Amino acid sequence: MSTKINKISFKGQVLFIGMDVHLATWHITILTKDLFLKRFSQEADAVRLINYLRDKYPGATYKCVYEAGYCGFWLAERLNSEGIECMVVNAADIPTTNKQQNKKTDKTDSKRLAELLRSGLLNGIYIPKVEDLEDRSLLRTRAMLIRQQAATKNRIKAFLSFYGIAITDEQAGKHWSKRYMDYLWAIRLSKQSGQQAFESLLRVVDFSRGHILEITKKIRELSQTDKYSGRVNQLIMIPGIGVISAMVILTEVMDIKRFSSVNRFRGYIGLIPKEHSSGTKENKSEITRRSNKQLKTTLVESSWTAVRTEPSMTLAFELLTNRMKKSRAIIRIARKISNRVLHVLSTGEEYVFGVA
Repeated sequence: MSTKINKISFKGQVLFIGMDVHLATWHITILTKDLFLKRFSQEADAVRLINYLRDKYPGATYKCVYEAGYCGFWLAERLNSEGIECMVVNAADIPTTNKQQNKKTDKTDSKRLAELLRSGLLNGIYIPKVEDLEDRSLLRTRAMLIRQQAATKNRIKAFLSFYGIAITDEQAGKHWSKRYMDYLWAIRLSKQSGQQAFESLLRVVDFSRGHILEITKKIRELSQTDKYSGRVNQLIMIPGIGVISAMVILTEVMDIKRFSSVNRFRGYIGLIPKEHSSGTKENKSEITRRSNKQLKTTLVESSWTAVRTEPSMTLAFELLTNRMKKSRAIIRIARKISNRVLHVLSTGEEYVFGVA
């Protein structure tokens, strides 16, 4: 007598999968609409997770979520390409009680993510295309090199000051000219050990400068490609925005259509005020801590240029400084610049100089 074996199928069932991802290990929690199914750990391997889900729960509809972080978006891309719906969330958007904050482990994090996903309380962030992320990396690497170069220059000043060799900003100039670098290379300390240490710092500056020039050239070449040239030409019409800052804006924003309002765009940049008010007490700050640092820094720097070059911005800044500090006034100007950026990118219209 033959026995008929029916293969198990989860067709029509939805599985909610919370993942706490780390460099070497992922912690996974799997829930159904009503049940807790499984919680386990595995090595950081997308193929292994995909095969596990298909083997243990064949035919199910899979919904996954993990927090944005070092892992980036490659895992979500891989899972989505395999028909496994995956959402990436900002850690700041995850509802958390005080009790959960005081008892936080990888296992509880994965379980909470799965439960919130099942309850529909999570909103995923925008997942960029790989090619867009690589373009963004070029701009972010340039910014990183500039920060490192500035730190090394400060170390050189501190080094010389330690040995009683004072260097003023007027001598150094804004960009540390070749003449000034030649002057530094001519400085001689009393012992070879000190000289070696000093020259090592100078070599770091020379090395960074060469790489920054090279990467800046690549960014300018990228800005002239069909993908960017039209929008770059529109953005540089806005006072304060040059080719590099335009490329920062484009590679950080990517798809302007994902911002349905001015406030959403400002919120992404980090230019909206923070408010914590209750009853008769009002507590407001100029900007929130949550922001896109690259975009915010670029727009603030562009605003300082704009207030010196465009009359309407100059007037607006002067009026603002009558009632607040310059550091707060420039944030208001950055909001105006962000409005112009949003309008230009959303409509494709050219910016009209001097219109406030």
